[in-house]
Amino acid sequence: MPAEWKPDQAKMVVTIHPLTRNTQIQVDPGLPSAWSRQPYHDHLRQWATKNMPKGMYVVVFVNDQATLVLPDQDVALGPLTPQQTIAVRLEPGPNGGVYEIKVSTTRKTDDGQTFEIASSSRHPVRSAA
Repeated sequence: MPAEWKPDQAKMVVTIHPLTRNTQIQVDPGLPSAWSRQPYHDHLRQWATKNMPKGMYVVVFVNDQATLVLPDQDVALGPLTPQQTIAVRLEPGPNGGVYEIKVSTTRKTDDGQTFEIASSSRHPVRSAA
């Protein structure tokens, strides 16, 4: 990565989650807007555009507060733990479509049953203009 991405300059650290392959950006809480500055934000959007079709997402963290970077917008997810997963589905439509974003947690009961707790939200695709 270019020198501008060094943590002491960028005020953030970029990693790839070993299981989900999501790009995770942990932002210095002393400069929580660091990720939204240029040239960083444009790079995050490019990564989102390239990787979202592969099921890999760009997630920015300021402490535990997560924001999902989509190709055309940023969606605040709120607190996110390592046990939670993100899924994005693009529903095509006449006006560009809608992103359905699902955040879920899978848990096991004491008797071994597995269940999922999930929340979802819908966000219209924004025009490139």
